[in-house]
Amino acid sequence: MIQKALHFVRGNLWLFIIGALVFIGALYFGKQKTPQSEGVNEVTYEFSDARIGDIDVIVSGVGQLQASQQVDLQSVAAGEAADITGVYVTNNQKVTKGQLLVSLDARTASRRVYDAQLALSSAQIRQSQVHDEFDSETVDDKRQRQLQDIVVAERMSSLLQAQESLAEYEIHAPFTGIITDLQVSEGDSVTRTDKIASVITDENIVAVTLNEVDALSVVEGSPVKMTFDAMQGIELSGQVSRVDTIGIAEQGVVGYGVEITIDGGQEALRPGMSANAEITAQSTEGVLIVPNSAIKSSGQETYIEQRDGGQITQKTVTVGTSNAFHTEITSGLRTGDTVITNTIQPQAVGEENARDTGGLFGNIVPGGGGGRGR
Repeated sequence: MIQKALHFVRGNLWLFIIGALVFIGALYFGKQKTPQSEGVNEVTYEFSDARIGDIDVIVSGVGQLQASQQVDLQSVAAGEAADITGVYVTNNQKVTKGQLLVSLDARTASRRVYDAQLALSSAQIRQSQVHDEFDSETVDDKRQRQLQDIVVAERMSSLLQAQESLAEYEIHAPFTGIITDLQVSEGDSVTRTDKIASVITDENIVAVTLNEVDALSVVEGSPVKMTFDAMQGIELSGQVSRVDTIGIAEQGVVGYGVEITIDGGQEALRPGMSANAEITAQSTEGVLIVPNSAIKSSGQETYIEQRDGGQITQKTVTVGTSNAFHTEITSGLRTGDTVITNTIQPQAVGEENARDTGGLFGNIVPGGGGGRGR
């Protein structure tokens, strides 16, 4: 029996040696961590000084570049359809106000004008005859002359209407701009609902939508900085030119349209580009500021914390304008006063180290022995 035990010990001697080494190592490291486990780190603080600076309240919006003015051209000529007899422009061509762009088949309208001219001439001849024939101041003669004068006026009105209708067969540029999206050629037939082309101005605007809170802080004339996704590294400036007075609700969120004009540098811009706008809704210069993290509140009281020797004290302050980084202090602090911006709480490491020590011993020794036994 004793021989079998000695044989077993000699056969598994290496297991006992490893186990002893692990045990000794665990005790050693446990003792090394004991001073830390018995102590804790001290509370530490981060500080900042109150200083004079500027606070800009920025409102951000995402939108698109648009032509400042755009008109879609359509035929307004009478009839179901009209044939195009001439196209005098091309896409992207610059045009001036009143320039002839497209002409339609106006033969029928021209005949109406000719007929109206003949009718007017005939009425005017008859008018002259009536005035010669009924030239007295009797009531009847006066009535005859008035009746013929009315006929002449009616014929003149008919001629003006015919001339206006004839003018509708020519499409002119409504303002100085650029032709875009030209969709017709000579010989095509168009109706009143067909789009012929568009005229846009070569000046662009940025149109963004702001939520109801941000929109309240933006006014006409607010300065804007703009960047464009398609033009990396380029920043343009501008001003808010219009803020919608009526919002539009989409999925329960009310948005207000804002139009921004651009100060030059538009040569490379194209309508439809995505734009990012940063609107300076409010700018306060030369005021006393502290980081936002220094501001604390309790009920109706706003305060900051300071360290006086080893004591932490609270001081009531009055705040003004704030943005994402700083808050204006209107009373309660002076330039150079140091405030606490962050309190770093101590981290107890005793339990964590104890768990580490127990894990080292328990995971290796029992697990290793148990595995070998099975």
